[in-house]
Amino acid sequence: MGAGPTFAASVDAPSDIQSEIPINQSFSINTNLINIQSGEVYFVKCRVGSSSSSLTEGQTYNSTTTNWLFDTDSWIDMPTVTATGSTTNFSIQCKIKNGATEGQKIIYTRACLKKSDGTCGTSFQSASGTNFTAIAPASTPTPTPASTTDPTPSPASSNSASVFTISNIPSQINSDQSFTVSINLSMPNNQNADYYLKGAFKKDDGTRYLGLTKKDSEWVEYGDEYLDQYKITTDSSGNWNGNIEVKPDTLDNDYKGSGDYIFKVGRYTGAGSGPTWSNDTTIKINDLNRSSLSDSSTPQPTSKATSSSFPSPTIFKSPTPKPSYQIASIAGVTTSVTPQPEVEIKSQKQINPFLWMGMIFIFAGTASIGYIYLKKNGKIPF
Repeated sequence: MGAGPTFAASVDAPSDIQSEIPINQSFSINTNLINIQSGEVYFVKCRVGSSSSSLTEGQTYNSTTTNWLFDTDSWIDMPTVTATGSTTNFSIQCKIKNGATEGQKIIYTRACLKKSDGTCGTSFQSASGTNFTAIAPASTPTPTPASTTDPTPSPASSNSASVFTISNIPSQINSDQSFTVSINLSMPNNQNADYYLKGAFKKDDGTRYLGLTKKDSEWVEYGDEYLDQYKITTDSSGNWNGNIEVKPDTLDNDYKGSGDYIFKVGRYTGAGSGPTWSNDTTIKINDLNRSSLSDSSTPQPTSKATSSSFPSPTIFKSPTPKPSYQIASIAGVTTSVTPQPEVEIKSQKQINPFLWMGMIFIFAGTASIGYIYLKKNGKIPF
């Protein structure tokens, strides 16, 4: 993403606002991002105050982190909307913070393009706001939505209350087993509206979700784009009742084998806002693959005993006699010879016949020299 919007991005003023809203009572606003590019991600929030110059009395709900955020909280903690076209509709949950004064209020929408490093680039606000009256809190304030409930709270009017519940959940499944979830969705203010559903498993002590949801004949991963998830459309009364098929994603890095998992269903709006969670339940998963692997890798006691009782025969070898190397003397030259039996070594120590021949030649030569000398000096007559 760039540092700011590619086009002159803008956001509309909030719509579908009730004329009177109790303090600390959550309510939904609808609006549009305009002149944006598909795929861009925007941080969004609502701003409430007694005038356009003082807009610090509102809070925005992030359904992903299940937190209510104040106007001055960081942009990176705010909910996000993914653009699906040059104009993208979305809805967010807002409320007037506890302790605000009663009377006339105005509400604006503010957005900021999410940069590639995850931070906010240039933010922009709706050109106008929507007026309403803040009234005294109800006797029982709306509690902060939890991750296990629908983060779309009920507006003040009972006939516009939203419902998002799941049922028919098994208490225990095998890791390769799928099951069907019954869903009851009622959105009276959102007739004929598109939503996208997905199943979510989370280890009871984990922090990340996983799961597979069946769409037509394919299984869609929890982390896939919301547009790839199971699509539904509410009727003219804003209701939808049906089933989806889900199962654990055993290939996901956050899958931790056998144990208890929290299960619930998330929904996205047609513009990508969400997820909003259903009620949750606990499912025990029996991991068949890891159980089989554990059984097959268990060492057999009999093999270990045999190994320790009967060492390898190569450890016990008869010692090989160390050869004894001898030196033979031939014509005054010392050489190394290959070891031989005792009788052969002794025969090599007898005098060589060539030595006798050499001695004869030496004696003959000496005699010849003496003869020549005596003859020359007249000692021997011719």
